[in-house]
Amino acid sequence: MDTPRSHVHHYVPQWYQKRFLKNGHSRFHYLDLHPETISNNGVKYQRRALLHWGPARCFCKRDLYTVNLGKLTTDEVEKRFFGAIDSRGRKAVEVFGDYNGYSDRVHETFLALPQYMDAQRFRTPRGLDQFKTLTDAPDHSRTLLAMERLFQLHTTMWTEGVWEIARARQSPTKFIVTDEPVTFFGSYPKSVKPERGAEVLFLQ
Repeated sequence: MDTPRSHVHHYVPQWYQKRFLKNGHSRFHYLDLHPETISNNGVKYQRRALLHWGPARCFCKRDLYTVNLGKLTTDEVEKRFFGAIDSRGRKAVEVFGDYNGYSDRVHETFLALPQYMDAQRFRTPRGLDQFKTLTDAPDHSRTLLAMERLFQLHTTMWTEGVWEIARARQSPTKFIVTDEPVTFFGSYPKSVKPERGAEVLFLQ
């Protein structure tokens, strides 16, 4: 029996979002930078920018990973591609989020973390737009297929780099989760090619 096709695709996995919730809390204060305009009985109004939502409603978009193959559509990118990466990535995030020195678990999940980071870097709407420009893909479906082939674009660099784990244990604010969990910052001068900086995945 065929399983029903998914339509609501989270570009920040719910399990990752939940790590940023305080104990006993199930919803975020979610800031929508581009609240939509609603029309009701001829009256238009803009939806509130600050919302109180749980992970199921945050950082998702309808059919974001749906691939159109002529008259057919598939959600294999969501289920199989990201499903496998997220499964391994979740274990790695748990290990490095609680990092307390080298252990067998660190060894077992070492490669899974940069692979998860690389997929997470390009799976957001903004990341997919950048990937479409990078690959000159003609449409969204071709962009998704190209991402499957090239998603480990940064993995070697990150694996061979120096990792630093920062904590916010003494800060009352802690970290916040955004629609782009993998953040690039501190780029080198433009005269240096290729332009490169530091990359960070915020763990909680």
